[in-house]
Amino acid sequence: MAKLKLDKESVQGFFFNHTEKIVLAVVLLLLGLFIWSGSNLEGIGAQNPAQLASEVDAVAETIEKATWDNIKDEFTPSLDHLVRKGEGDAVTSESYYRLDTPLIGSPPNSATPRQDPEVFAVTDLEVTVVSGSLAFKAREGLTDPFADLGNMEQKKIEAPKKKRKPKKKSRGDSANGSEGMGANESMMEGMYGEGGEQESVYGAGGPMGMEVGGVAGAAGPSVRADANKFHGYRPNATSTPKGLSVIGRSVHVVSVRGLVPYQQQWDEFERVFANAADYKPSRDIPRYMSFIAERAEVPNDPNEPLTWTRITTTDDSLQMIQRVGFAGFPGEIADSKYLSHGILTMPVPPVMFRDLRELATHSKVQIQEEVKARAAERVGPELMDINDLGKAAAIDATPVTPGARRPGVGATGTGTYGATGGAGMPGAGGAGMPGAGGAGMPGAGGAGMPGAGGAGMPGAGGAGMPGAGGAGMAGQSYGEGMGGMNSQLVRGPQAEFLMVRFFDYIQPGKKYVYRVQVEVEDPNHPRNPQAQPQDRDLHDTVRTRLATVAADEAKQAAALKTPIRLFTLKSEWSEPTAPVFVSLKPETYAGGVTIPRLLDIVRSSEPNIGQKTGYSIPAEGEPTADVMNLTWNPKYAIDLPGILTASRGTFFSKPIQANVINPVTLSFKTIPDYPLSSGELVVDLRGGELLEASKDNEQALLTPGEVAVIDASGNFIVRNELDDWHIFDKYAPPPPPIFVEAAGEASDDEIMDYGNMESMLGK
Repeated sequence: MAKLKLDKESVQGFFFNHTEKIVLAVVLLLLGLFIWSGSNLEGIGAQNPAQLASEVDAVAETIEKATWDNIKDEFTPSLDHLVRKGEGDAVTSESYYRLDTPLIGSPPNSATPRQDPEVFAVTDLEVTVVSGSLAFKAREGLTDPFADLGNMEQKKIEAPKKKRKPKKKSRGDSANGSEGMGANESMMEGMYGEGGEQESVYGAGGPMGMEVGGVAGAAGPSVRADANKFHGYRPNATSTPKGLSVIGRSVHVVSVRGLVPYQQQWDEFERVFANAADYKPSRDIPRYMSFIAERAEVPNDPNEPLTWTRITTTDDSLQMIQRVGFAGFPGEIADSKYLSHGILTMPVPPVMFRDLRELATHSKVQIQEEVKARAAERVGPELMDINDLGKAAAIDATPVTPGARRPGVGATGTGTYGATGGAGMPGAGGAGMPGAGGAGMPGAGGAGMPGAGGAGMPGAGGAGMPGAGGAGMAGQSYGEGMGGMNSQLVRGPQAEFLMVRFFDYIQPGKKYVYRVQVEVEDPNHPRNPQAQPQDRDLHDTVRTRLATVAADEAKQAAALKTPIRLFTLKSEWSEPTAPVFVSLKPETYAGGVTIPRLLDIVRSSEPNIGQKTGYSIPAEGEPTADVMNLTWNPKYAIDLPGILTASRGTFFSKPIQANVINPVTLSFKTIPDYPLSSGELVVDLRGGELLEASKDNEQALLTPGEVAVIDASGNFIVRNELDDWHIFDKYAPPPPPIFVEAAGEASDDEIMDYGNMESMLGK
């Protein structure tokens, strides 16, 4: 008999050869077990089918037997509902529950009826109008005004030849010692467009992907303005086959800022509700829901009344931001504790080349100590035309459908007033907002409560966190399905005021004034019906008001075929702002004065023949000065500098070659025949006299230039070079670089000189 092997191969062979037998044995075993278990079941015994049918009929007769007449008197309900409701509405006297030993502290007087708080109006309205370039995402219908303009050309200036210096040979020098300088010369030419890899810095590569050579009609390297000299929003633009991804458009932005007396409003709610019936700290606090803004055109007759037109609300402003297609948003400048993001405080539009502090802050609102840039932008599904910005918004009375959400403002990312990027716009962390006119029901998952902005009611996925900006709106939930609102701790005001801020877009030629009111959630008729106080706890005046509200809700619900809940209290209108209008008056600025070679006047009388008189006359032409006319150009959406070398009698009405800055790329573009027609007349100029002779590698010190001008309105204006140098420094193209003629003996630091004015002027 062979010995049984238990190694791996033997075991595998056994199962391979006997698998069918093993399976058959298992099946037979299970079949036997099934037959054995069935034989042990209890049978039906001696019963037959006729007997079973008789028993079934007896049971059916018992079930169908009518027994209600015997017990109906025991289950007849009482119909005294009205009497019982009246008993329940009666105010319960606390004397029924008087304690012999009082509790620690003073319990609230539950017998004090709930009244309506006063909602305080917005104060200290400030208004500013800024004409600027607004950054939009490129799309069909928006054309780049700089597409047909070429880059500004900047020729090299060769300095006078310098005396050759002997050069020591190094290991890399050639036999004649000139190839080393040739390499440096090639590098310089490559940097400024004649060849070499450095061309990509200004042309094909472009900073941050901008200003690609060949895009938008540009050819050759570009000259860029110094970004540190300009405030405003700076978009992150990229080059596409159709041009740049960001385009600037001319707009006239009106910024309206006001103060909401938040601390005073908080104190008012405490005064009214602290000792009132059914007081809940998480509900009975001021919770701002929206603002409503109106404007009126100032008539020519001061006695004529103003006609007010509603232009925007919180919902309208956020929807416009989604649809218009802004290329991002600037970071926030104002201190966050004064802000109510997405509720009262609207984001600043992306205006380029302007100091955004004029648009973003109020004189009584602090600027945050530390600001951080944050790039975030979102695109709405449907875009509106830029021309629709100036039109008054049509207020849609249709409320938000149940469960609909108004996008909240994104995270409170901040940035400097000259920084790129900005706070995340509608959608981030958003929660539902009230519909137009304060309508709309809470959405699923709590989406009906405002989220970001400190409104205190979390939306879908929203946590119970304090509102953005420290507005003191704690994020307590209403406790739906749990018997009412939870009593939780709330955070009080972090600042005396909240800032309401919105923006309008107007056209030149008209004057406007603005006013604004705010809405708070009605604590006696809140958005969430489960948080509604009992009628017995309300004052008679509140009941009367809510009866009118209920009638309005029923009327609107019947007309719109959707449930309506009106849950806000409105403040009075603020005082109107000061009139605001667009002023596009050109400005004139003076540069340096250049005087020609002078001849001294001498006296020929005796006895001092040939003695100088101290006076001189120009020997060659008249003194000249660089004069800049800075005019807002709506086509290019930029302050266009028209620079002339003017003398006495120069009239600003002639075609010139103007160099303008593209606000998106900061590159200088050239307009070949710009029709300068501002109408200034240069009547006199002085300055430019030598104060101190120049030394080696230093510029000669001259007296500041002064230019006397009569503008187009007949005003006499005197401009000084010292006052205007920063304007020339910003808008005038930088001086061309100076190159030393390539010579083998020149050192590396002699190849290019940007600051030697004597060499530039050939002195």
